[in-house]
Amino acid sequence: MATQPKRRRPRFDRLSDAQLHALLTHIRTVLLDRPNMDMDLSVYLLRADEARLVTLYQALPPATREDELARIERALSTPAAACAPRPLSGRAPLAGAFAPDA
Repeated sequence: MATQPKRRRPRFDRLSDAQLHALLTHIRTVLLDRPNMDMDLSVYLLRADEARLVTLYQALPPATREDELARIERALSTPAAACAPRPLSGRAPLAGAFAPDA
């Protein structure tokens, strides 16, 4: 069995502004030239870590995606003070209990 050569990812950071503009124009032209397309189109250029997160999210089953999205939306709508870690015992920690020696 012959192995396929590993596909190299394009390096968009090596493109000039003019080349990047031409690429995005081509992408828009190809993707938008579809009659009766019943969806919106968004094109984002992502860093590798962001692309990995999107790939992982897209691999989730639809119900899990909805659950995760709801959880993230709740976290984003919660004031920062409510997101602060709380002691496990329910009591406030002792003042200076974890302070480094002076």
